[in-house]
Formats: sequence, structure tokens, C-alpha cells
Amino acid sequence: MMGIERRIMTINEHIMVILYHIEVIIMRESKDRRIVKTRKSIRDTLLKEMKTESYQELSVSRLCREADIGRGTFYLHYNDIYEVVQEIEDQLLSDFRDMAFRHFDEGTPLSAFLADILIYITKHPDEYEVFLMPSDSRFSIRFLDAALELFYYHAVKYQPSEDPVRQRYRILRNLFGISGAIRSWFAAGCRETPERLASCLTDS
Repeated sequence: MMGIERRIMTINEHIMVILYHIEVIIMRESKDRRIVKTRKSIRDTLLKEMKTESYQELSVSRLCREADIGRGTFYLHYNDIYEVVQEIEDQLLSDFRDMAFRHFDEGTPLSAFLADILIYITKHPDEYEVFLMPSDSRFSIRFLDAALELFYYHAVKYQPSEDPVRQRYRILRNLFGISGAIRSWFAAGCRETPERLASCLTDS
């Protein structure tokens, strides 16, 4: 009888442990969702404010007021506004590199790569408008430098016999031409589909 009771207790203990772990997982997921939501709110508010003034002129107090969060909440996630800016910039560069290397590895045509970039822009219009639309912004220049290095790396890897100086300047010409066309397209309200514009930019 004692053995049966002990076995029942053991089963109950196992059930309690399983329920405890389920509760911990649910609480962790809920906390993770809150973190993601709060950080997104901070980033979205920063992007909105940066459409009218630079982040150097924006205070944490104002950002928190516009995002409807407390200063303490902000400092739980970021040390300062520059860290939020850096996170957005790093994400844009990381996403671009991921797209580039995927297309390089798959050997897809340039039009497909450009279409993916343009689709990405339509999904992240605020990031593009604030960080990449101004051609003379610090990040826009940094982004073009990263793009140049990526395309140059690809050209040298797959066309090693071609004159590297000629390759570099041809890539620069194409990059500035394409980026200018994308800015014009974006400023006009993205009237053409990404696929249509990508086709126009790669027609010989």
C-alpha cells in the first residue's frame, strides 16, 4: 500500500515539475514578447522623430514621452539614443549582407537581387527614408562603402582576370546610378513594382 501511495506521489511530483516548467516557459515567452514590443516602440518612435530632426538633438526624455514609456524602461533596454541608432544601422547592414551573400551563393541574376532589396525597402520605408534617402548622410555613405566592398569581393572572386581598377570604378558607377534611381523611385511614392524597377535598372 505504501508503495502504491509513494508511486502516486511520485507521479504527482512529476506532473507538478512539468507544470512548473510549462509556466516558466510561458512567462519567459511573455517577457520576451514584452521586450521585443518595447524595443520596437522605441525604435519606431526614434524613426518618426528623426524625420524632422537629427538624433543628436533628441533627448531621452522626449523620446520616452513620445513612445509613452518611462525613462527607467528606456534604460532597461538601451544606454542612450545613439545605441538605438546603432542597432538600426547594424540591422540594415546585416540584412543587406545576408541578401547579398545569399544571391551570390545561389548565382541569381542582378535583377532578382535588386528586386529583393526594393521589396525590403517597401517593408521598411521609415528606415530607408531616415537612414538611406539622404545621399550625404553618414550612414548612407557607410552603406555604399559596404555595398562597394561586397560587390568588389564578388567581382574579384568570379572574374579574377579582369583589371581590378576597372572593376572597382565600374561597380562605383553602377552603385551610384542604381542608388540614385531608387531614391527617385522612393520619392515618387514607389509607383512601379520592385520587380518592374529591378528589370528597368538591369536592362542592357
